[in-house]
Amino acid sequence: ARPIDKLVKGTKKLAEGDLSHRVNIESLDEIGQLAKSFNDMAEQLKISRNELLSAKSYTDDIIKSMINSLVVVNQDTTIREVNSATCDLLGYTEKELIGKPFSMVFAEGYYKGIGLDNLIYKGFTRNVETTYQSKKGRKIRILFSGSVIFDEKGNFNGIVCVGQDITLQAEAVRAGRLASLGELAAGVAHEINNPINSIINFSQILIDDIKKEDKLTDELPQRIIKESDRVAAIVKSLLSFARKREKKKDPVSLHEVIDEVLTLTEAQIVKEGINLEVNVPHTLPHVRANFQQIQQVFLNLINNARYSLNNKMNGGHPDKLFRIDGSRGNFEEQSYIKVTFYDRGMGIPSNVLEKVINPFFTTKPSGKGTGLGLTISHGIISDHGGKLLIESDEGKFTKVVVLLPIDDQKEHDSFDSSINFNS
Repeated sequence: ARPIDKLVKGTKKLAEGDLSHRVNIESLDEIGQLAKSFNDMAEQLKISRNELLSAKSYTDDIIKSMINSLVVVNQDTTIREVNSATCDLLGYTEKELIGKPFSMVFAEGYYKGIGLDNLIYKGFTRNVETTYQSKKGRKIRILFSGSVIFDEKGNFNGIVCVGQDITLQAEAVRAGRLASLGELAAGVAHEINNPINSIINFSQILIDDIKKEDKLTDELPQRIIKESDRVAAIVKSLLSFARKREKKKDPVSLHEVIDEVLTLTEAQIVKEGINLEVNVPHTLPHVRANFQQIQQVFLNLINNARYSLNNKMNGGHPDKLFRIDGSRGNFEEQSYIKVTFYDRGMGIPSNVLEKVINPFFTTKPSGKGTGLGLTISHGIISDHGGKLLIESDEGKFTKVVVLLPIDDQKEHDSFDSSINFNS
């Protein structure tokens, strides 16, 4: 009975977690074979436990090293786990957050906007802009994503929430808009000055005709109205760009966006001797976008093309070409609207082509560029689920392709085409 007693005691130690315990039975009978199997099992359990602990430690190290906030939320939306980045971002300790409602980390009025209650049905949500609030009351702009955790039986087991601090990015976008407004100011002032002078001249002629009691026609009033409408359109476009709006996305016609941007820039383009060609059909399907943000992207790309062309060719030239094309097509099995901005300007050196979307990188001289334009544009297009692709040959051309998903997914079934970036 002594060998069996050893096996019983060994089993109890194993159950208590002592995976280093071994049963010392040297006999060659069935009890000895059972003891050997017991020791082999204990060794395998020890190896498996060490592997699990190592895997857990590795996962914990990854979570701790994350620069983005990570919060694991229970079924009742209380906080189960947070990483160091969350504590650093919000100024709370881990103990102050664990077990508390997830809503406590949000600024007032923002918690409901992330749609956490619907996540159990959707499974995930991506890139929702919201606002956290730190322990000291500081509001922090966050790009939020959430994903539901399911157990091995497929039951809802919690939510993993990741938040990226985009406060600096939001400030950069605002700075970029202010810089663009500064660049527009001189051109818009000149563009408004011409029709205003015409209105003044036509009005003076009309007054003279009235004084002379000449027979009046509607020609001069019609010209005044036309020039006034021109001024109104320019002012409307400028106000549309400058006005602070909500960042919601609606169905947008890219043809209308191009029209708005060209209202502000076309006069300067023509004055600089640039041959402008625009082929963006008004029949293109809409995209779901923020009109003002896409307007900012297009304005930045147009200004880059103008700068490149004017640095290569001073004044008018037959080869001083800038072309904007719009079409529809498929890319990576999704339907997109493709808008191409092509210029025959200075081009981009091949050794820096991959760097042009990096923050603060610019090929322009000091004082001519911030290095944020393409960075902001790339961020805006990515946030819209699109792509910004750049192709260039130094000294010959630059082509920037903006891809934005078509809003109506039904069109995907009736359209079978592909985008050729070499065309």
